[in-house]
Amino acid sequence: MAEITKGILGGFSGKVGTVVGANFRGKDIMRSVPKKSKKKPTEKQLAQRERFTIAAKFLQPLKQYTREYYGPGQGAKSSTNLAMAYHLTDAVVMQNGKMALDYSKVLITKGVLSPVANATATATNLEVTVSWVDNSGEGQAKKTDAVTVFCYSKSLNKFFFYGDKATRQDTKLTFKLPNSWKDKDNVIWMAVANAQANINSTSMYLGVM
Repeated sequence: MAEITKGILGGFSGKVGTVVGANFRGKDIMRSVPKKSKKKPTEKQLAQRERFTIAAKFLQPLKQYTREYYGPGQGAKSSTNLAMAYHLTDAVVMQNGKMALDYSKVLITKGVLSPVANATATATNLEVTVSWVDNSGEGQAKKTDAVTVFCYSKSLNKFFFYGDKATRQDTKLTFKLPNSWKDKDNVIWMAVANAQANINSTSMYLGVM
Protein backbone atom coordinates (compact mmCIF):
# COMPACT_ATOMS: atom_id res chain seq x y z
CA MET A 1 0.00 0.00 0.00
CA ALA A 2 1.34 3.45 -0.92
CA GLU A 3 0.20 6.89 0.18
CA ILE A 4 -0.35 9.60 -2.45
CA THR A 5 1.31 12.75 -1.12
CA LYS A 6 1.38 14.81 -4.30
CA GLY A 7 0.41 14.27 -7.88
CA ILE A 8 -0.97 15.84 -11.03
CA LEU A 9 -4.48 14.60 -10.35
CA GLY A 10 -4.23 14.03 -6.61
CA GLY A 11 -6.03 11.14 -4.96
CA PHE A 12 -8.54 8.97 -6.78
CA SER A 13 -11.16 6.44 -5.85
CA GLY A 14 -11.88 3.24 -7.70
CA LYS A 15 -10.06 0.66 -9.79
CA VAL A 16 -7.62 1.47 -12.61
CA GLY A 17 -6.13 -1.65 -14.11
CA THR A 18 -4.55 -3.57 -11.26
CA VAL A 19 -4.48 -0.56 -8.92
CA VAL A 20 -7.18 0.54 -6.48
CA GLY A 21 -7.33 4.10 -5.15
CA ALA A 22 -9.15 5.03 -1.96
CA ASN A 23 -9.22 7.40 0.98
CA PHE A 24 -8.28 5.55 4.15
CA ARG A 25 -8.38 7.38 7.49
CA GLY A 26 -8.06 10.74 5.78
CA LYS A 27 -5.18 9.71 3.50
CA ASP A 28 -5.25 9.07 -0.25
CA ILE A 29 -3.72 5.65 -0.82
CA MET A 30 -3.12 3.19 -3.66
CA ARG A 31 -2.90 -0.57 -3.41
CA SER A 32 -2.90 -3.50 -5.74
CA VAL A 33 -6.11 -5.37 -6.42
CA PRO A 34 -6.28 -8.11 -3.79
CA LYS A 35 -6.01 -11.67 -5.01
CA LYS A 36 -8.87 -13.99 -4.24
CA SER A 37 -7.93 -16.36 -1.46
CA LYS A 38 -8.25 -20.06 -2.13
CA LYS A 39 -8.42 -20.78 1.57
CA LYS A 40 -11.79 -21.77 2.97
CA PRO A 41 -12.98 -19.09 5.45
CA THR A 42 -13.07 -20.08 9.08
CA GLU A 43 -16.29 -20.19 11.08
CA LYS A 44 -15.18 -17.03 12.87
CA GLN A 45 -14.64 -15.24 9.54
CA LEU A 46 -18.03 -16.38 8.25
CA ALA A 47 -19.71 -15.18 11.44
CA GLN A 48 -18.03 -11.78 11.16
CA ARG A 49 -19.13 -11.47 7.52
CA GLU A 50 -22.70 -12.32 8.48
CA ARG A 51 -22.57 -9.82 11.34
CA PHE A 52 -21.30 -7.12 8.98
CA THR A 53 -23.97 -7.90 6.35
CA ILE A 54 -26.79 -7.67 8.90
CA ALA A 55 -25.56 -4.35 10.32
CA ALA A 56 -24.81 -2.79 6.93
CA LYS A 57 -28.18 -3.76 5.44
CA PHE A 58 -30.03 -2.30 8.41
CA LEU A 59 -28.02 0.94 8.60
CA GLN A 60 -27.97 1.73 4.87
CA PRO A 61 -31.33 3.62 4.83
CA LEU A 62 -30.29 5.47 8.01
CA LYS A 63 -27.16 7.14 6.64
CA GLN A 64 -28.79 10.58 6.66
CA TYR A 65 -29.38 10.27 10.41
CA THR A 66 -26.16 8.51 11.41
CA ARG A 67 -24.17 11.08 9.42
CA GLU A 68 -25.82 14.08 11.07
CA TYR A 69 -26.98 12.81 14.45
CA TYR A 70 -24.47 10.24 15.70
CA GLY A 71 -22.08 12.60 17.41
CA PRO A 72 -18.83 13.99 16.01
CA GLY A 73 -16.43 11.74 14.18
CA GLN A 74 -13.32 10.45 15.91
CA GLY A 75 -10.16 11.07 13.92
CA ALA A 76 -10.58 9.50 10.50
CA LYS A 77 -13.74 7.67 11.62
CA SER A 78 -16.93 9.39 10.49
CA SER A 79 -20.15 9.34 12.48
CA THR A 80 -21.45 6.67 10.10
CA ASN A 81 -18.33 4.57 10.77
CA LEU A 82 -18.95 4.88 14.51
CA ALA A 83 -22.58 3.78 14.06
CA MET A 84 -21.44 0.69 12.15
CA ALA A 85 -18.81 -0.15 14.77
CA TYR A 86 -21.35 0.11 17.59
CA HIS A 87 -23.93 -2.11 15.92
CA LEU A 88 -21.34 -4.73 14.97
CA THR A 89 -20.21 -5.12 18.56
CA ASP A 90 -23.38 -4.37 20.57
CA ALA A 91 -26.55 -4.74 18.48
CA VAL A 92 -25.90 -7.85 16.35
CA VAL A 93 -26.23 -10.86 18.65
CA MET A 94 -26.94 -14.58 18.61
CA GLN A 95 -30.64 -15.37 19.01
CA ASN A 96 -31.85 -18.97 18.96
CA GLY A 97 -28.64 -20.07 17.26
CA LYS A 98 -28.81 -17.40 14.55
CA MET A 99 -27.21 -14.00 14.12
CA ALA A 100 -29.77 -11.20 14.39
CA LEU A 101 -30.30 -7.62 15.45
CA ASP A 102 -31.32 -6.93 19.01
CA TYR A 103 -33.64 -4.03 18.24
CA SER A 104 -33.65 -2.87 21.85
CA LYS A 105 -29.94 -2.12 21.51
CA VAL A 106 -30.17 -0.26 18.20
CA LEU A 107 -29.11 3.40 18.38
CA ILE A 108 -30.18 5.41 15.33
CA THR A 109 -29.00 8.68 16.83
CA LYS A 110 -26.54 9.43 19.60
CA GLY A 111 -26.26 12.72 21.46
CA VAL A 112 -26.23 14.71 24.67
CA LEU A 113 -29.69 16.30 24.53
CA SER A 114 -32.11 14.91 27.12
CA PRO A 115 -34.69 12.60 25.54
CA VAL A 116 -38.37 13.01 26.34
CA ALA A 117 -39.58 11.35 29.56
CA ASN A 118 -41.79 8.25 29.91
CA ALA A 119 -42.24 7.66 26.19
CA THR A 120 -44.65 4.91 25.10
CA ALA A 121 -46.07 3.77 21.78
CA THR A 122 -49.22 1.87 20.81
CA ALA A 123 -50.51 0.77 17.41
CA THR A 124 -53.91 -0.36 16.12
CA ASN A 125 -54.55 -1.14 12.45
CA LEU A 126 -51.24 0.52 11.53
CA GLU A 127 -52.18 3.75 13.32
CA VAL A 128 -49.36 4.57 15.72
CA THR A 129 -49.70 6.83 18.76
CA VAL A 130 -46.61 7.95 20.64
CA SER A 131 -46.99 9.69 24.00
CA TRP A 132 -44.46 11.21 26.39
CA VAL A 133 -43.98 13.67 29.23
CA ASP A 134 -42.68 17.17 28.53
CA ASN A 135 -39.46 17.46 30.52
CA SER A 136 -38.40 20.84 29.20
CA GLY A 137 -35.75 22.44 31.38
CA GLU A 138 -33.96 19.16 32.05
CA GLY A 139 -30.41 19.85 30.90
CA GLN A 140 -30.65 21.61 27.54
CA ALA A 141 -34.17 20.33 26.82
CA LYS A 142 -36.59 22.92 25.42
CA LYS A 143 -40.27 22.90 24.55
CA THR A 144 -39.43 23.56 20.89
CA ASP A 145 -37.23 20.46 20.47
CA ALA A 146 -38.45 18.54 17.42
CA VAL A 147 -39.55 14.91 17.75
CA THR A 148 -38.73 12.27 15.13
CA VAL A 149 -40.14 8.74 15.15
CA PHE A 150 -38.42 5.91 13.28
CA CYS A 151 -40.43 2.85 12.29
CA TYR A 152 -38.95 -0.30 10.79
CA SER A 153 -40.86 -3.13 9.14
CA LYS A 154 -39.05 -6.36 9.95
CA SER A 155 -40.70 -8.39 7.19
CA LEU A 156 -40.29 -5.72 4.49
CA ASN A 157 -36.90 -4.41 5.66
CA LYS A 158 -38.15 -0.85 5.16
CA PHE A 159 -38.12 2.33 7.23
CA PHE A 160 -40.78 4.96 7.73
CA PHE A 161 -39.69 8.30 9.23
CA TYR A 162 -42.12 10.69 10.86
CA GLY A 163 -40.64 14.03 11.90
CA ASP A 164 -41.13 17.80 12.06
CA LYS A 165 -44.75 17.29 13.12
CA ALA A 166 -44.45 17.55 16.90
CA THR A 167 -42.28 19.14 19.56
CA ARG A 168 -41.37 18.15 23.09
CA GLN A 169 -44.21 20.24 24.54
CA ASP A 170 -46.89 18.49 22.43
CA THR A 171 -46.53 15.24 24.44
CA LYS A 172 -48.31 13.18 21.77
CA LEU A 173 -48.42 12.43 18.06
CA THR A 174 -50.40 10.02 15.88
CA PHE A 175 -49.69 8.84 12.35
CA LYS A 176 -50.53 6.01 9.95
CA LEU A 177 -48.02 3.52 8.59
CA PRO A 178 -48.21 2.48 4.90
CA ASN A 179 -51.02 0.07 4.04
CA SER A 180 -48.51 -2.51 2.75
CA TRP A 181 -47.05 -2.90 6.25
CA LYS A 182 -48.22 -5.51 8.76
CA ASP A 183 -49.46 -5.15 12.33
CA LYS A 184 -47.20 -6.35 15.16
CA ASP A 185 -44.21 -6.42 12.81
CA ASN A 186 -42.91 -2.89 13.25
CA VAL A 187 -40.13 -1.67 15.52
CA ILE A 188 -40.35 1.91 16.78
CA TRP A 189 -37.76 4.35 18.12
CA MET A 190 -37.88 8.09 18.73
CA ALA A 191 -35.40 10.92 19.21
CA VAL A 192 -35.44 14.69 19.63
CA ALA A 193 -33.27 17.51 18.29
CA ASN A 194 -33.19 21.21 19.10
CA ALA A 195 -34.69 23.79 16.74
CA GLN A 196 -31.28 24.47 15.20
CA ALA A 197 -30.74 20.73 14.58
CA ASN A 198 -27.22 20.91 16.04
CA ILE A 199 -27.91 19.08 19.33
CA ASN A 200 -29.84 15.82 19.53
CA SER A 201 -30.69 13.01 21.90
CA THR A 202 -29.78 9.36 21.76
CA SER A 203 -32.67 7.45 20.19
CA MET A 204 -35.09 5.55 22.45
CA TYR A 205 -36.44 2.06 21.71
CA LEU A 206 -40.23 1.97 22.12
CA GLY A 207 -40.90 -1.66 21.21
CA VAL A 208 -42.51 -3.77 18.47
CA MET A 209 -46.04 -2.79 17.45
